[in-house]
Amino acid sequence: MTKPTTKALQDAYALGSFSAQRTELRKLASPVIMTETSAQDLGDLISKSHICGEEASQMKLRPTWSAFRDALDLDTLAALCMGSIEWADVSAAIIDPATHGVMKTGSKTGYAFGRPHKLDKTMVDANNAVLMGHATPSKPVFLEGQFGLQDMVDMHDHCLGSFLNDSDDLFDTMRKLFGPSFEDKIKATFDMVFIRTEPFEKSKYADLDGHVKEACRYIVDHMNDDNDEVEEDASYAAYAMPTDSQKGLIDLALGSAGLPDITSLITELNDASDKIAKAVATAEANSAMMVSSAAPVVADGKYPSGKIVLKVAADVFGITGRERKNFGFKIPTWDWDAPHPLVPAVDANYIFRPKILMRALYAIISNQPAWLHGHTGTGKTTLLEQIAARTFYPFMRINFDSEVSRSDLLGRDVLVNEGGTTTSKFVEGVLPQMLKTPCIACYDEADFMRPDIAYVMQRKFEGGGLVLAEDGGRLVMPHPAYRAFATGNTVGQGDEFGMYQGARVQSMAFLNRFKVWVEVDYMSEHQRRELIKSEQPSIKPDVLDQICKYITEHLEAFTSSKVLQPISPRTFLAFAQAFVAFQSFMDDDKKAMKDALEMTILGSASMQDKAVLKGISNRTFK
Repeated sequence: MTKPTTKALQDAYALGSFSAQRTELRKLASPVIMTETSAQDLGDLISKSHICGEEASQMKLRPTWSAFRDALDLDTLAALCMGSIEWADVSAAIIDPATHGVMKTGSKTGYAFGRPHKLDKTMVDANNAVLMGHATPSKPVFLEGQFGLQDMVDMHDHCLGSFLNDSDDLFDTMRKLFGPSFEDKIKATFDMVFIRTEPFEKSKYADLDGHVKEACRYIVDHMNDDNDEVEEDASYAAYAMPTDSQKGLIDLALGSAGLPDITSLITELNDASDKIAKAVATAEANSAMMVSSAAPVVADGKYPSGKIVLKVAADVFGITGRERKNFGFKIPTWDWDAPHPLVPAVDANYIFRPKILMRALYAIISNQPAWLHGHTGTGKTTLLEQIAARTFYPFMRINFDSEVSRSDLLGRDVLVNEGGTTTSKFVEGVLPQMLKTPCIACYDEADFMRPDIAYVMQRKFEGGGLVLAEDGGRLVMPHPAYRAFATGNTVGQGDEFGMYQGARVQSMAFLNRFKVWVEVDYMSEHQRRELIKSEQPSIKPDVLDQICKYITEHLEAFTSSKVLQPISPRTFLAFAQAFVAFQSFMDDDKKAMKDALEMTILGSASMQDKAVLKGISNRTFK
């Protein structure tokens, strides 16, 4: 989420009426306030404040960013947007206005809400001069010897943390502003930023040296002026309460329809907008940190070169309708200079389920290991494959059957002939190779994992890397863009369905490493219908009804343990495809249906399951 551009603020001040100025400025200030606060933070502010509360001389506020935003005056909002003051200054003025705030005659509290004392007339006049278009930031004289390498890194971290620009764009801006004499120092800063392993943190403005502050301010001003696009979403704007006279009529109409009063409805809507906007800000901040920590991948002869690019999730996954606003945040995607062999192919007909997709994307953005669980055939692995396909993320997979050994995962010593001499050489297994690769790593059937293997995996799922005791205790750290997912038919606590005999009870020490849990259920009947129609558009509606009814009853029989034969999307799509093919050269549609069913479903069923499934088919197919 970016701060508003100088031009956007100037346009707001150019509006004719005070009301219009206030509305526009509140809209521009919303993402700035939102990124600095949470409901918990605002609740703490209210509880600690001398001027907030239920008494007659206090302000009664809801703990939402929109309520706090609307209580601030225009000068304070403008100063926040411009970076002249920070949210910490506003918070101090709210908690202890006598020490940190500004007195205001006529206010019931005696103070201007949230206005810090540092926002004096001189600062306001300077801000207004810029906002009215009468002044432009003066360009300081940058001297190469003035800045050390750490100063340059601090500039990068502060500007990136404040405005979430791509690091490459930021370095280009620095080159433009500082001139050719800084090229070597900028290159060194680039290298320092991308090789460090510690988490990215925004440099605090107050902790910077004076000359670094001056440079940061000029960089920010330039970036704001060059940025012509400001992301806005009307759904985030707070809804105003009607007047008392309007409330009576509205409540009368709502009451006759059995609906709550207008005050309750608007409060609920504003609270929902707060939550959506806060989630979007958090997602974008995490994605930006990922970009800053993941260095571009350089081609090695096996894989191409690539870099991370942030894109809007709704655009990447084709989210439309009312769900689109919930996917307005940016997610990391890969831009490769050639086709990457590990990126799966896109299935254009794949149907993403918003709730499940949201949780999976959260795991990617927040870099937290996720466990996807659900019955066989629900599409757990396919979901990850299609996320990888749309984001151009390499996809790597390990299936944990009983045959997977420690040496398969970690590696082993092998004898090699080098120059006529036989020596022992350690060859890495699949696990360290996956860790070092920017990829979505899928650990399939993780609930089948043996205890000795699970023990090996614990440190890896903590994000602490992998210790190869077989190679002298060498530590393999995960690539910054490596993301780990486990899939299982169970939640790792044994076979509660009586259908997955190989599932083991995993230790809580292992399961506690997973911070995101996602239940992947079967598609709804409507989704199954749409999927089949997209794959086989020539199927007649009455036949499609019969196929969907069969699938529903088959799934019910499977989940109730009447049959052990599952039916996955791959299976019923194969069934529909076979029917269409047989129908094209058979005169008898009934025979075409029977042969297709036998070939794709019944042919692999046990005798007991086949008897049950034939009964279902006799009821559903005419």
